[in-house]
Amino acid sequence: MAIVAANTQKKEDKTRFSIFIKSLLFSFLLSLLFLSAAFLKNHYFSGSYTEIDIIGGVVFVFFLSFVILLVLIPKIQEKIGNHF
Repeated sequence: MAIVAANTQKKEDKTRFSIFIKSLLFSFLLSLLFLSAAFLKNHYFSGSYTEIDIIGGVVFVFFLSFVILLVLIPKIQEKIGNHF
């Protein structure tokens, strides 16, 4: 029984770590998307963003998407299975 419990705990830890890594990756990609959009707006459409605005927006997008994905990924995995 102890072996089964240990294997189950390892699997849960792996799943949590996997969700954490996926959230980090997707958040990083969303932040890069926001960063490129802000720079393109500044360059081509004479935007008035300063560097501080852009950095603050990137950090905000990263942390907000990271927290949202930490909550959503497990719920999505429950609904569609563990293929994600």
